[in-house]
Amino acid sequence: MRSFLFISGLLVTMLLVLSCSSNTLPADPCDEYPDLCKAGQRCYIGDCYAACGVGESECGRVCANLMTNRFHCGACKNPCKAGEICKEGLCKPDCPPTLPICRPPPRP
Repeated sequence: MRSFLFISGLLVTMLLVLSCSSNTLPADPCDEYPDLCKAGQRCYIGDCYAACGVGESECGRVCANLMTNRFHCGACKNPCKAGEICKEGLCKPDCPPTLPICRPPPRP
C-alpha cells in the first residue's frame, strides 16, 4: 500500500511539473506593459532602445538609414557585397570618380 501511495504521489508531482513547464513563454513585456520604455525609446523583444530618428528605419535592434546603410540597403537585412556602398537605397560599386570606368558618361 505504501508503494502505491508513493507512486501515486510521484505521478501527481510529475504531472504538475510537466504542466508548468509546457506553458508557452510569456508575451513580449512591451505588449503587457506599454509604458515599460521611457519617452523617446522603443521596445524590441522586451528591451528598450533609443527611438529611431527622422529618415531611419527600425531594423531589429538598430536604426538604419535605408538609403545609405550598407548593411540595410534599401531594406532591412539587405547588405551590400564587399566593395559596394549603399547609395540612394541601392548597392553600387565603391568606385572613386578618378578611375575612367567610374566616371559618369559625358553629356551628349
